Amino acid sequence: MSDDTIQPMVQPTARNAEVRTTQDAREHLVAQARGSRVKIPDLQSLMAHWPQGVHPEKDRLGQDVEDILQSTFPDPKDEARLSRLKASNFALFGASWWPYSSYEALKTAILLSIWMFIWDDETDSEQYSPLIHSFSNASAFREETVAYIQESLSEEEPRDGSTASSNPFITRFGPVGRSIVNWGDQGKAEADQTDRFLKELVFFVEMTEEEHKSQTTSCLPTVEEYMVGATIPKEAYHHEAMEVLWHETNVNISVTNDILSMKKEIAQSQVDSLVPLLFLRLGSLQAAVDHGGEMVKTSIRRIEEAEKDILAKYPEESKSRQALKGYIDGCKYACTANLNWGQV
Repeated sequence: MSDDTIQPMVQPTARNAEVRTTQDAREHLVAQARGSRVKIPDLQSLMAHWPQGVHPEKDRLGQDVEDILQSTFPDPKDEARLSRLKASNFALFGASWWPYSSYEALKTAILLSIWMFIWDDETDSEQYSPLIHSFSNASAFREETVAYIQESLSEEEPRDGSTASSNPFITRFGPVGRSIVNWGDQGKAEADQTDRFLKELVFFVEMTEEEHKSQTTSCLPTVEEYMVGATIPKEAYHHEAMEVLWHETNVNISVTNDILSMKKEIAQSQVDSLVPLLFLRLGSLQAAVDHGGEMVKTSIRRIEEAEKDILAKYPEESKSRQALKGYIDGCKYACTANLNWGQV
């Protein structure tokens, strides 16, 4: 377990409350959390038995990432933002999440990841964009984004998104869309996966709007509201345990992120995340972190139970079972990679 101290601006109080409706709820929560000393659970040991790896072409990816970021922010005035993105080590991120993919698939995945990081900053970072202060303008930006994504992934011409947007923070999705569409031209199965990919991207954009809407109010969400999951369409799965697998993988990654980024976010007065909300309920930051660690442990158990349920339906040596095992291992790689990258 590591020891982490959150530097105070004011001395924390010992009040245990779940009041969510006062105008200064966020400020009060930040004031309570700052200065608390907590031990971070040993998340590495919890996932030590899961697969981990790094793509052999990580250095090649690193050079491509450098070129992508440099071309996205060529203006000297964006040097600070560019330096921050370079420090994020996207090459390690991608090489750890997808250690055994083809290089072209890996590059497409990292292009998508970089786009999502940059795009998200446009609506939730006052350091880089004024949209965070205008819900209506941010909503228009999101609508324009959805239109561009839909056109980019369409089977009909034009497919480059050119009629939907010229905003560079939106159009950076273009290379991803072209890659996905070219791959999806192979047949119906691939086209179905492209459609599923589109639905998930639209869902991502819609959820950023929900988050923004929440941040414009004086109320903090409850833990249950923050952690609520989406029900994936049944037709997308052959087994109900697949839905459990996806949900618990998301829980694992989200909770791990919230634990590891807790110190940074509280320092920036950001409390719309799991650990501060648990702290509000439990009255102790250490108890909140410990509870988060238990949630990670539970997600691991549920993922492994779902794996057994899914694989039990297929013969030991069948190609379907091998393919499913690879898919499930991919979910595990996502969890271990997220943890390893988050601790760099």
